[in-house]
Amino acid sequence: MKKFYLIIMISCTMFELHAQNIETKYTFTSKRIIDLPSLDNGEPNPGVAGPITGIIGNNLLVAGGANFPDIPPWIGGKKMFQSKIYLLKRLKSGKFQWSTKPIGHLSEPVAYSSNINIPEGILALGGENESGSLKSVKLFQIQNKKLEISEYPELPIPVSSAGAAFIGNKVFLAGGVSNNKVLNNFYLLDLSNSNEQWKELKSIPIPLSNAVVVAQNDGFEECIFVIGGRYRLEGDDLTTYSDKIFIYSPSKQAWRMTDFIAYDGTKIKLAAGTGVAIGQHEIAIFGGDQGDIFNKIEDFNNKLAMTENVDRDKLQEEKVQLVTHHPGFKRDVLIYNTISGLSRIIGTLPCAVPVTTSAFFWNHGVVIVSGEIKPGIRSPALISIKISN
Repeated sequence: MKKFYLIIMISCTMFELHAQNIETKYTFTSKRIIDLPSLDNGEPNPGVAGPITGIIGNNLLVAGGANFPDIPPWIGGKKMFQSKIYLLKRLKSGKFQWSTKPIGHLSEPVAYSSNINIPEGILALGGENESGSLKSVKLFQIQNKKLEISEYPELPIPVSSAGAAFIGNKVFLAGGVSNNKVLNNFYLLDLSNSNEQWKELKSIPIPLSNAVVVAQNDGFEECIFVIGGRYRLEGDDLTTYSDKIFIYSPSKQAWRMTDFIAYDGTKIKLAAGTGVAIGQHEIAIFGGDQGDIFNKIEDFNNKLAMTENVDRDKLQEEKVQLVTHHPGFKRDVLIYNTISGLSRIIGTLPCAVPVTTSAFFWNHGVVIVSGEIKPGIRSPALISIKISN
């Protein structure tokens, strides 16, 4: 019995040492590199949530998105979907410069698409506008110094607020929303075959929107990691924020689930943040929403929808106070290790960190483009985060 106990203790100790050894120590710096261009009337740009954005060559593209340009939504403001396309260049001096005016417009306003960089350019998948969710898939690239937008095979169903990742020549799309229904659909498009159409793969175990979706190595192969997210099913009073990570193995064509946990064992609930793969087996996650205030706002809306015994003025005032004094979303930079399965916070960003946008590598750092910093409030800022080890 003593020998058995000793073996167990040694095995656990060796695992703990191994887990510590594979964790890379990171530091980071951040700065606000530039704001979105001013509006046509000269007013400052309020920013957009859910823009089409990414890198084409040495240029950063921002297109579409949605905002509340007039008044906040909690006092009747209407969400407006945008169509302008901007291009940002980095000059030899190291400074950044926007195109002098919008370089064009989308064929229709679009926000909340899933954006990934592929060798040919930026692929924007789905999205939504006033008409509802979209099936369109578009490639943005620069040919002969001009922006070209071409059509790719449409998605099988309209999808917005999904997550996309790229492995080899294959594009994966996970979850999202289709006309107010949260999805667990999982799709694949093989770009090596020009005649290929989207294929539906094994579904995510639960429906999810606004998850952080990243391709990274799990120690054996490149996998798709679906981190956090949220869902509200028919009949639910409140939205559930996921504290799970779903991992798809392309070789096994199967999902496995693990808890989204910190080193102290605390489960992490998170949605609408941004993330990128770093190093060999880690994922950096920036900001995100834990859902506490989101659920309180939902509760107010549920009570206001009741037809009897409701002091509407009092409830509405309490809701306005809650939203007006919203502290903003999480500002943590979190590192998730795909081998140990543990997450740690390496620091806190000094500025408001937007949600419902994209993050990607550019100019030796990770750039987060515009996005939402409080309910209904956008940021025009482009934030650059340089992570070092």
